[in-house]
Amino acid sequence: MFAKATKNFVRETDSGGDLIPVSHLNASDKLQLLSLVTKRRKFWCWQKPKYHFLTVTLSDVLTEDKPIKPVIVESDFAKYTGKFEDFVQGSIEASFVKVSLGTGGKGYVENESSFGNLRKQEIDLQQLMKDVKDRTIDLSSSLLQQVIERKREVLCILREKIVTTQRCTISERIQTEEKVSGVMGCTAKTVKVSVSENGSMVKDSSVILEIPPATTIAYGVIELFIKHNGQFDLSWLKTQFQPFVKLPEDKQRALYKTLCELFPHEETMTALGDVFDDICTGEKPDLEELKLAQQRDLLNFLQLLGCSLQSELLQKYQPQDEELFSAAHLLISALSEMSDCTLVLLRACCDLQVVPALCCLPDIASADGTVALGSPSVAALTDRGRFDVVQRLFTSSNINLEMTESSVKVVTMKEPRFFPLVLYVALYGLHALGGNV
Repeated sequence: MFAKATKNFVRETDSGGDLIPVSHLNASDKLQLLSLVTKRRKFWCWQKPKYHFLTVTLSDVLTEDKPIKPVIVESDFAKYTGKFEDFVQGSIEASFVKVSLGTGGKGYVENESSFGNLRKQEIDLQQLMKDVKDRTIDLSSSLLQQVIERKREVLCILREKIVTTQRCTISERIQTEEKVSGVMGCTAKTVKVSVSENGSMVKDSSVILEIPPATTIAYGVIELFIKHNGQFDLSWLKTQFQPFVKLPEDKQRALYKTLCELFPHEETMTALGDVFDDICTGEKPDLEELKLAQQRDLLNFLQLLGCSLQSELLQKYQPQDEELFSAAHLLISALSEMSDCTLVLLRACCDLQVVPALCCLPDIASADGTVALGSPSVAALTDRGRFDVVQRLFTSSNINLEMTESSVKVVTMKEPRFFPLVLYVALYGLHALGGNV
């Protein structure tokens, strides 16, 4: 719950900026200004880096034994209150002689947050530069040597953080809705954050988490060494997901079904992405922060890929099928970057069977992004109900989708960032896993 609330806060107040949400409440005490932080680059260009806090500060690794007394500037950041709602609905009906089939579903996602008055604490960087002038970092430190040897890591310092000024509570309610005549169900997770006034608390769900004052909910770092990420070519995706196509049909269905069941759970998808990254880097995945049900779901999915997390020598573990694991890693990394809303919309598109049509759009669109509705490849989009769901999915990924009487036009928004690429990685992966590529 805490991770979900802080992630929403950063999305709304600093989307595309430098702030990083705090993932665990017990990590708040470790976030001291000028602490050293390692920034691990992820495998794909749209993935957010993973940060690890070291037990030393910048003063501890400088060559001269002279502590730094940083100048800390404190200011009001914001009074944060927000309510966000989204509703998704889609259905298909078909009848064949004496058999009638119906499928549909609804998804409702509501996030209501209030952290109250927030303060920003940041290092005066100009003064810091004066304080460290002519001083150097002791690269012979065993701790720094370990960081240097890891090619995917960059050394950073904690330069700012956002802290609460009063006691807050986070409440969570899980809502599930099933379509009686269909096979699709959507789970919506509601997370609320409220400020406690005069000792009273707002309790609106079955799970309550209380946050004390002076809790850090977001932070920012500055790199000491900067590296750049690479880029992907969309035409490479079909080849990347071929291991899915080669799977037996029953194995495809099992993986697809298990994955779709995880869609409404953003936290579980994020955790699954972290597990894949840990296995690839030879580290032992940390499942202790997850609920037992989440652990079971993750292990079940990994076992379907031929992976087992029971070995004590997990650092030396190699997946049975490297190509299949790599394809799954790419797909999960894209899904784990999506919000609850986007995941619900994507799940709806899967059940509405429009994913094949969406994968065709980049191949058949003209230079200005126009596709004729007469094309058999996009016939599924002529239904207005299906199109509305697809349009909302594309909007959530910074893509404008417009339909006229004879065509559909697809245009990325200004400064789309990685969202369109992430969406199409997910679409191609799900399309391949369904045996349709």
